[in-house]
Amino acid sequence: MAKEGKEHFISILLALHTAAMQHMGKIKNPLTGNIQKNLQAAKETIDTLEAIRVRCEGNLDTEEDKFINNLLTELRLNFVQEKEEEEKTEEKVDKPEKEIKEEEPKKESEVKGEKKEEKKNKKRNTKKDNG
Repeated sequence: MAKEGKEHFISILLALHTAAMQHMGKIKNPLTGNIQKNLQAAKETIDTLEAIRVRCEGNLDTEEDKFINNLLTELRLNFVQEKEEEEKTEEKVDKPEKEIKEEEPKKESEVKGEKKEEKKNKKRNTKKDNG
């Protein structure tokens, strides 16, 4: 590929990379100055970059091939991380408040009270078995 054509190709790849990173909320949108997440748009952008890689297969030099594969790897890793984070957030939102409270660490006095109750129950059960 001619030097000028190669530079344009790399620019297109970088533009798609930047767009995917913006959609994942990794970098600010330059128009709004805000972080905006849209994981569906990020996925579509990554898929577009993958389609370009597949269509250009066999026509790229080693440097270009390595470059596009590195971009895709980075984007996919970031996408998985963001998707997992989104799912964790959704789980917390979907759980009833009672379930969230039950997961909170117990106070020392609560733990002691539970242990006393367990001992009483064991004594009762032992007396029933022996009695």
